[in-house]
Amino acid sequence: MKKSYQSSMVGLNLSNQIVSITITGDFMILFMSQILSFSDLQNSWLITMLPIIALVRIPLSYLMRRKNLLDLMRWSILSKLCLLGILVVIPYESVTFSIYALFLILYQIAVELGFGLAWNPLILLLTEEKVRAKFLSYLGLFQLVTSFYTLLISFFIGKELTALHYRWLLVIALASLFMQFILLKQLQTDYSLFQNHQVTRRMDWQVLKKQLWHHVRILLLDSLILYVTLTMNVLYMVQVLHLSANLVSLYSSMSLLGNVLAFALAGPCFEKRRSTFFTILLVVTGCEILLIFFLPHDAVSYTIFWSIGWGLLNGAVGALWGLYISLVKHQAASPSPFTIWNIYQGIAYLVSVLVFYLSGNLVHLASSSSGLDPYRLVLIACLSICILVCLRMLYKRKTGLK
Repeated sequence: MKKSYQSSMVGLNLSNQIVSITITGDFMILFMSQILSFSDLQNSWLITMLPIIALVRIPLSYLMRRKNLLDLMRWSILSKLCLLGILVVIPYESVTFSIYALFLILYQIAVELGFGLAWNPLILLLTEEKVRAKFLSYLGLFQLVTSFYTLLISFFIGKELTALHYRWLLVIALASLFMQFILLKQLQTDYSLFQNHQVTRRMDWQVLKKQLWHHVRILLLDSLILYVTLTMNVLYMVQVLHLSANLVSLYSSMSLLGNVLAFALAGPCFEKRRSTFFTILLVVTGCEILLIFFLPHDAVSYTIFWSIGWGLLNGAVGALWGLYISLVKHQAASPSPFTIWNIYQGIAYLVSVLVFYLSGNLVHLASSSSGLDPYRLVLIACLSICILVCLRMLYKRKTGLK
């Protein structure tokens, strides 16, 4: 990958994260609760709605399969600029639940048209397999920048988000979108490189069907790991273990630090030793889940040192599992990345909603159960299936079986 392309991709990723935090991230929840005064039920409905809208990328991946990836990104940015411009000037007193829901639907469709459809095919085009893990880990390191941005903004806002605060956040998001236009210009010199040549002819549905069936196994592993790496999520800590806000906050910070350290230390050599890292991850995850199964339920047993150690471990394991799954998905999608990747990702969004819903319900059951903890029992079951799937994949990789 050319250095200019690499810096452009990093800049695009960073600016996209800033926009996402403002419109569909933490600040969106504050905006809905403190400015628009939506109820908890309305907030939950809108948050759940977003990944479901992302399913629009499945028909979009077919309709846009002959378009240039840079054009898709550009159309998406223009659409988001228009929507954010409206949100900056509109009086928030007139924004009803229906109007804001419509705004989020249009915004999410614009996201799927650009970053949703084009981002991963862009990475496939611009990176070779031997350096892809290094580049993905390099992107992961910039989570630290966005976290610092969130922390800085939180300090500036104080106790409550006001309409003026949110308008300033929207102005920053608009500036980030303009920056994306500039960064896309740097990729414009090789415009023909980003054309979807592999799908300009008639689509081979038999090949597509075969590749999607192969992705079912990856989706199973992806879903299991998503649930397993949730492990001691914040909801479980608060409702079941009754930990203090300080310990939970410290755990979250250390988890982020574990993410960054894992990307920095293991990312550059991950691809060369993928099987070794895969085996280590499997063993460490197994030990982690077994430890969780035997952890006490009383908050007195948990200290600052536990939050630091567990946060670092869980953050590092989650980051490396995410890197491994990303590499497997990129490799499997490489024959026709645009169509395969986006159909897979659309289905994966829906599955992730079900996983989070299951996790939340199990936490609720665990908080009201005086006997066996159903949350931990399902963790053990998921881990067992995960180990079987992983061992099968490892065996196939070593033997070369399909």
